Amino acid sequence: MEETAILMDIQSANCIFISGPENRIQAILDSTATGVSALGKPTPQFSLHFAQNEDFFIRLSEPFTVPQFGIHHTIGSLIPEDAYMRALTSLLEQLTSLAPQVFAGLTFFFNATDIFHPCFYRLTELEGELFLYLFRIDLGFKPGFCEITIRGTNDLSHCFKSSSLFCEGLLIPIKQILSLPDKGMECLVREIISETWIGETGRGYRVKGIWIDDDLSKFFTRLFTSPGKRLYPFFPFVCRYKTICLSVIRFGIEALGSQSRLLKSALEILQPEISNIENALKKNRYNDDLAELAMLKKKVDPSLCSGWDDVIVETYPNQQGNREYLVSEKNH
Repeated sequence: MEETAILMDIQSANCIFISGPENRIQAILDSTATGVSALGKPTPQFSLHFAQNEDFFIRLSEPFTVPQFGIHHTIGSLIPEDAYMRALTSLLEQLTSLAPQVFAGLTFFFNATDIFHPCFYRLTELEGELFLYLFRIDLGFKPGFCEITIRGTNDLSHCFKSSSLFCEGLLIPIKQILSLPDKGMECLVREIISETWIGETGRGYRVKGIWIDDDLSKFFTRLFTSPGKRLYPFFPFVCRYKTICLSVIRFGIEALGSQSRLLKSALEILQPEISNIENALKKNRYNDDLAELAMLKKKVDPSLCSGWDDVIVETYPNQQGNREYLVSEKNH
């Protein structure tokens, strides 16, 4: 399958538009993949964490510098500005050196609507089914995790140093890829969830929606983890894009293949049961004693749950005294 780059995410149509790659960035990523292949399976020089607000980040062995990025840009532009590409190239040269496994085999895409979350992707085909891996890095300044070296202005962001790379990796099942003449293609998400909005609460300016996305994520995760296993705040299976996605904490091309197989097995079990699960969670908030969870758990092969047995989540205080979480594996 020809490599292309995702340009933007059109959630209203639940599809992901794909256009051509950005060669200035791809050369860095390709050289990273070549280096990782030559090394075989290098030992990761980073650790995995969640911040107190449950944001995931990778702590690298050395600090990296995030250059200043222009704040103002043309939303409708399909081509990144040269200044943006120079800054991003400088950043990625550092990150791919510090964490080559994280970026190996990925393709960069430019999203003009969200320039402070550069995105990367890889398409995986498994027994006739497609899975899209999206990896996003967060360039926002995080107090307590960053040190400003050049203060920003109304036109430029801060230049800062940090050892913590805030990011998100997500595997998404894809139903179909549609080619668009001279415009790339669209990846249609394989939806299996009908609706997660169930109403609203409050009055006037205090009205807020009630959603069951988080409850669905808790249900999926508990279903595919061994009894008594606790992973909070990590949820391997999450409700996103009106489907079931897998949160990635194991990086590298081989790891993506095995995680795609795990997601495929989970989808096969959940798709026939999803209506019952949705109805149950619309009536009751999630808890581990839901009858629907106990009933479905009996149908799940224990081998599908054991994949997370080696994952350990430990709580510790950071230098500011705030709670953080370390994610590790017994065999690493």
